[in-house]
Amino acid sequence: IGISAALSHYDAANRGGFGFIGDADGGATTGVIPSITNGDAVTGEVVILNPTNAAAIVNLNGKYLTTGLPDLVRTLTIPAFGQLVLRGNDLNLVRNQTLGLRFDSNVPISITSSQRQNGEADATSTANEAGTSFFFGDGFMNTVLAGQFYFETLAFYNPTGLDTNATVKLLFTGTNDFITVNVAVSARGFAQLKLHELPQLITDRPGLNFYSIQVDSIVPIAATLTHYDLFLGGGWTTGGVPLGLTNAINSIT
Repeated sequence: IGISAALSHYDAANRGGFGFIGDADGGATTGVIPSITNGDAVTGEVVILNPTNAAAIVNLNGKYLTTGLPDLVRTLTIPAFGQLVLRGNDLNLVRNQTLGLRFDSNVPISITSSQRQNGEADATSTANEAGTSFFFGDGFMNTVLAGQFYFETLAFYNPTGLDTNATVKLLFTGTNDFITVNVAVSARGFAQLKLHELPQLITDRPGLNFYSIQVDSIVPIAATLTHYDLFLGGGWTTGGVPLGLTNAINSIT
C-alpha cells in the first residue's frame, strides 16, 4: 500500500524551520538544486544520503548566476548507507552569490538542500525530472512592501543542449488578468526571476496580490519557487507541479 511521508524540522537556537516531502523513488543518479546561496544573511546547506549498499561516487557541478565566477566542481565519496552534511563553507561557495548545483552519481542517492535566512528557513529535495510545464498554486505579494517583507524567487535549470525561454505567467485570483514574462535559460544553465523586483507586478499592481504561477518551456526544464512572508514570519521552497509528461534528467543529453 503506497503512502506519502514528510519531515518537519525546527531549530529554535538558530531560528529556522522547514518541511519537505520524502523521496519516494529511493534516490536518483542525477538531480539538480536550481538555487542555493551562502553568505552574510543566508546559510546554505546540502545533505547527501546514500541509501544503497555500494559506495557512491558523486560529482557536483555548480554554476553561479553571476557571470565571470568559476564553476564549482567537486567529487565526493559517500560510503554505503552513509550520509554527508555540507554547509556553504564546506563547499567553498562564493559568499552572497547564488549557485545552481547539479549532481551525477554512480548509484541512486537523495539530496536535500536548505537555506536559513530572514529569521526562518526553507528546504527542498533535488529535482530529478524535467518537464515543459509547471504550476505553482500559491503566490502572494503585498507590492508596497516587496523586497522588505515579501520575497518570491523562481529558479530554473535547463538540462538540454538548447537555449530556451521559460515563459512565466502570473494568474491573478478572482480576475481574468495575468502577467507574462520570459526568462532566458541557457543550455545546461541556471536562471532566476525575482518576482519582488518585477516591474509589471511591483509598479503596475500596488497593494495585495494573490496569484498562481504557470511556467512553460519548449524544452524540458526544472523549476522551483521560494517564498518568504516576513509579516507572518515564514518561508518555504517547493518544486512546481508538472503539467503533462516529465523526463528523468539523466535521460536528457
